[in-house]
This record gives sequence, structure tokens and C-alpha cells, in this order.
Amino acid sequence: MRQKHFILYFILFFIPLTGIPQNPKITLEDIWVKGTFRPNYFMGVNWMKDNNFFTRIDYNPITNTANIIKSNIQSGESSVLVEGITLVPEGSDEPIQFDDYSFSPDERKLLISTETESIYRRSYKTHYYLYDLSSRKLTKLTKTNEKQAYATFSSDGQKVAFVRDNNLFYIDLKSNEEIQVTSDGKTNVIINGSTDWVYEEEFEFTRAFFWSPDSKYIAFYQFDESGVKEY
Repeated sequence: MRQKHFILYFILFFIPLTGIPQNPKITLEDIWVKGTFRPNYFMGVNWMKDNNFFTRIDYNPITNTANIIKSNIQSGESSVLVEGITLVPEGSDEPIQFDDYSFSPDERKLLISTETESIYRRSYKTHYYLYDLSSRKLTKLTKTNEKQAYATFSSDGQKVAFVRDNNLFYIDLKSNEEIQVTSDGKTNVIINGSTDWVYEEEFEFTRAFFWSPDSKYIAFYQFDESGVKEY
């Protein structure tokens, strides 16, 4: 019996080894350059209000543009919600190369950002466009060529607030009028509506303004850095 057991153990020990290559050739390029062992994944998921759908950005190498894909979590079916090649601003012949987006509360409009420029780990400034999903019309959020940060729809979807040059603004989407909320913002002195580096780094947030539920008010942080030295 002992001899039979020994033979059985011997066979079981060597069977798994027969399918393993003895000299696997794994290179640094496989790990760091080619991504041979990298799992498939996607980023930038935005859930829809009914919780049955989510959207995400999908890059199309053929058209060199990105699409916004809408997926049903129950059926697994996906469709193109916004075709990137159609995102052509008024007065232009070329589609924008966008990198992020957010929905209005009623999910009828999108805020689309392009040419995003990082400042620190989480802070940034960008050009914003407003996209109407019904009319398929793409318009620039502001008339200025300066970049903005943290554009956010009001609770009723009729206004969009943002930060520019350390000051807080909002756009009335009905009149297309830009209203300046603060005017004392100054680099390294006064910050309105966004955080300083410490809050960004240690508390992990940068947008420092909030719409009231009735969209009549904006609460915001103000940082006074006039006594803080640079180093």
C-alpha cells in the first residue's frame, strides 16, 4: 500500500509542472511598455439618475475623437450617447478633443471640458463647453478665452458657477449673462471658491463653492493668504 501511495503522490506532484514553461521569457518591456499583463479597464463612469445606466468616455482611434457611451447595467447593451466627431463648436470646422464631462441635474445638458491644464494634484483649469443633448448644439460656456475651473450646474440647471483668476462667477444660461460674484481675488493673496494647496493635498477637494437647493444662493470658502510666505 505504501508503494502505491508513493507512486500516486509522485504522479500528482509532477503533473502540474508539465504545462509550465521552464524558461519563461518575461521582459521589462512586457511589464512597463507593452502592458502585456495589464488588465482591461475603463475610467470616468458617470451614473445616470435612474441607476440603470452609466456613461463613460470611449476613445475612437479611427476618428481620433472620444465618444460618450451609455450602457445598460442589466442587459449589458451599450450605445453612443454623444459622438465625439459631432462636437464642433460654432464658427469652427474641427471637433473639440474633450477630456471630461458632467450632466445637468435633468440630464438634458452636458458640461464638457477640453484642453485641461493641471495645477497641482487635483486642481486644474480648462475650457468649458455646454452641449444640449436635444438640439445637439455645442456652445462655449463663456465669451472669454481664459480658462475656468470647477464649473458646476445649479440645482435647477439654469446656471453654471465656476472659478477664474481666484474669483467666483456664474453664467445665467437663459440670458447667457456672466455675473461676477467676487472681485477681490488675487494670486497668493485671496482665493475665492477654490481651496489652497493644503486643503487640496490633505483634505482631497478643490471646489470650494456650493449651490443652495433653490439655486438662489452660493456658499463659498475664502482663503486669505496675505500673511503666508512663498517658499
